[in-house]
Amino acid sequence: MYRLNKKIEELQPYRPLEGDFEVRLDANESFIGLDEKIAEEVCEAIKKIPFNRYPDPMANRCREAFAALYGIDKECLTAGNGSDELISVIINGFFERGDRVVITSPDFTMYGFYCHIAEAEAEVYQKRLLEVSVDEIIERAREKDAKGVILSNPCNPTSKGLCRQDILRLAESLSDKLIVIDEAYMEFWDESIIKHVADFDNVILLKTCSKAFGLAAIRLGFAVANRRLSRAIAATKSPYNVNTMTNVAGSIVLSHADYLKDCIRQIREQRDKLYCMLKEVEKERGGIKVYSSCANFVLVECPDASGVYGKLLQRGIAVRQLGGYLRVTAGSDGELARFISAFKEAL
Repeated sequence: MYRLNKKIEELQPYRPLEGDFEVRLDANESFIGLDEKIAEEVCEAIKKIPFNRYPDPMANRCREAFAALYGIDKECLTAGNGSDELISVIINGFFERGDRVVITSPDFTMYGFYCHIAEAEAEVYQKRLLEVSVDEIIERAREKDAKGVILSNPCNPTSKGLCRQDILRLAESLSDKLIVIDEAYMEFWDESIIKHVADFDNVILLKTCSKAFGLAAIRLGFAVANRRLSRAIAATKSPYNVNTMTNVAGSIVLSHADYLKDCIRQIREQRDKLYCMLKEVEKERGGIKVYSSCANFVLVECPDASGVYGKLLQRGIAVRQLGGYLRVTAGSDGELARFISAFKEAL
């Protein structure tokens, strides 16, 4: 009988929340559907795709559009099938069996998962009061002789962020280690290091189109690094990792800068509205703690998080439970009103 190896024999497939829920505030997606005129432009372009041909292996169209949007060098970009694929590619390609990699907790769980698959050792830095100390991360990485550091900024799920200067100091202080910064939520804040990445030979920045740009369905992400690191990432990924429809659709949407800015503005407004609503509940009811946010969601500490989560599901409202916390994505006015009403009843 063939036996699975130890690193995968007990792994369980990732299973997102299944079911039909009228209000979905659990996955940090955008609540804004694609503009009809832009959708028509995408449809017309897809009609012209030669479906019998393989995709452009470098996804040049969407790389060019992303580079123009952010004012960076296209050669410093690698496109991926979502930033998740790029996390896997980087961890498997840049680290070897037994290498130590510093990750933080709580943070995006896939960093530790991909370290496990790559047989790298995840050295976990446990946050205190959900905060990260850059000095402690530097000390831990040196003490453990780590080969790299991976963290999200702003952080999912804490909603907290490190300022630009702290991230740059981290990269400068650990110049002999690979620093991977995941900026999936940075469009909702203003402390990105994207303009500084090319100046470092040890930094890879991850960006996604799934949050601020409302393109979760097409799975498109980017790794930003200097040219040497970008060539290494491109050499490590699979040849046709971004399909032609994603390349075409992504390039069109990314070319509409004013539209994207307006989407970001709307999501920020709804996040702030959600925060204020929850702070009112905190003030009226007590027993919960609401955290300010740099992302597109709000984190709530809740004594009976599991019970409240279940009651919300019964009312057709999905949020994300993380231990004693609930993570609630910014939604439309109608979605937020329904959530707040149900949340009060569930407490």
